[in-house]
Amino acid sequence: GAKNNAGFSALYFINKKVPQCIKTFEDRLDCGLKLENLEMSTKVKIDFNKLAPNINSPTKLDITIFTELLNTQFSHLLKHPLSQAYLYLKWNQIKYLHLFFVIFSHLVYSIVYTVYALLIFSSICQPEDSDGHEDRYKFGQHVHCDLKQNPVDIWIA
Repeated sequence: GAKNNAGFSALYFINKKVPQCIKTFEDRLDCGLKLENLEMSTKVKIDFNKLAPNINSPTKLDITIFTELLNTQFSHLLKHPLSQAYLYLKWNQIKYLHLFFVIFSHLVYSIVYTVYALLIFSSICQPEDSDGHEDRYKFGQHVHCDLKQNPVDIWIA
């Protein structure tokens, strides 16, 4: 969000100079929800423009108001049904992207750590001439590592 050199946000100054503005903002959020009672069904109309005038603009950071509210004593406004509906829709837009990055970062970590472990193993536990090369890579085969032969390799690991 927009902050001055001292690190205070615009919301901080608005609340300090005009404390009744938060109540007005809460009333504005309430106006964003309209209940229409048709004969056999009920509809709720939601107007997200009550959160901020340009909330759906592609050039505007649309969640800055929520990050500002999160860091103030007015975080209860994040529990308002209009805020909850907007955040739910935003989460549905990015949840697969978030999941992809979580899985991708774990995959990269696993690959890097596995390659590192294999390189360290191959440099510390080098086969002796008497070992059968084909027996070295059998699963469950005991591989003898002489850790006293090259202390520099052990220090690197």
